[in-house]
Amino acid sequence: QEAIQDLSTQEGRLKSVVPDGALLGGGSDPQDGPSEEEKERERAALEAMDREVAVAEAELEDLQRAQDRAQDRVDMAESDWRQHHKDRGLEQILSKARIRLESAVDDCAFGAQRLAAL
Repeated sequence: QEAIQDLSTQEGRLKSVVPDGALLGGGSDPQDGPSEEEKERERAALEAMDREVAVAEAELEDLQRAQDRAQDRVDMAESDWRQHHKDRGLEQILSKARIRLESAVDDCAFGAQRLAAL
């Protein structure tokens, strides 16, 4: 969620500092500004970036839900393990659940980094 907020903040700052079309060249005269074709290319590029950000946000949300489910499984496995006097079979289940949780945490971190890089 922090990565999503950071990205939105960065996008807002960029838009407030760089007016539409400012990054595009213009004609030969700097006062001409960008052509309609250049403006359309810029709009298309921004729309593509918006779609990419939306996909990355959705993927990160999915990863966060997977992490939450993995944490729930670890919590249940720990509870079962304690209730059944630290049974060896339950200990193995708990160990596997912890490994999956670590993987989910790593996946979320990667997803957040990917989103922040956009």
